[in-house]
Amino acid sequence: MNYAWMLSAPTIVPPLDPGFRPAVMANRTFDEAVKASGEGVPLILGLERNGGALSRFETAVFPEGHEKAEASCFYIERIVKFLLWQRGAWKVHVGGPAYVADYLKAAYSPQGDRAFDYDFMGKSVYEQTFTVVGCAADEVPAENESTQPLGRHLDGCRIGFDLGASDRKVSAVIDGEAVYSEEVVWEPRKQTDPTYHYNEVMAALKTAASKCPGSMPSAAARPVSILTTAL
Repeated sequence: MNYAWMLSAPTIVPPLDPGFRPAVMANRTFDEAVKASGEGVPLILGLERNGGALSRFETAVFPEGHEKAEASCFYIERIVKFLLWQRGAWKVHVGGPAYVADYLKAAYSPQGDRAFDYDFMGKSVYEQTFTVVGCAADEVPAENESTQPLGRHLDGCRIGFDLGASDRKVSAVIDGEAVYSEEVVWEPRKQTDPTYHYNEVMAALKTAASKCPGSMPSAAARPVSILTTAL
């Protein structure tokens, strides 16, 4: 594929990876080449998720038949790969030259180079058949994004739990207010007995839970939530 010209070497070459070519520089080189050609055509990606949610990405590529048209396929495929993992989608609308859509259909198929993404984003994440749809740029659906709050409410008792490589942290929160926190050195890498890990984890959870007063309403009325993170 004719895209090697896009892979510019950085000004400062990392000594441990002299072949490193930053994606941002390749994107910049491609964009500048399209603009300089004076022949660029619009290409709009619409990434559709569940419930009709849709995210759009707009750019420009070389027209079909152009001597650098193959670079458009490489550029857009990399963009799609990034957007799938940044925003998610089970259907990708490709509004632009048909040759780009055809390339993406082949790449994101059960037998294509991106078979993993086809299966993971389609079947595993969205429980849909992953689909690439080619269309004209003005036929890509309108953006339909919305925000969602993290967590439903702050009522009740919550426990925050963090397993680190050298220490463990735990905290207790009641109605949004932190009432207890502790940090304990435990260095799990040095401990081979599973019982040690189990006892330490349970000790942290029980200590934090004990800070939620028993005089408060029952657990049915004020449930305890546990948020865990691990390094």
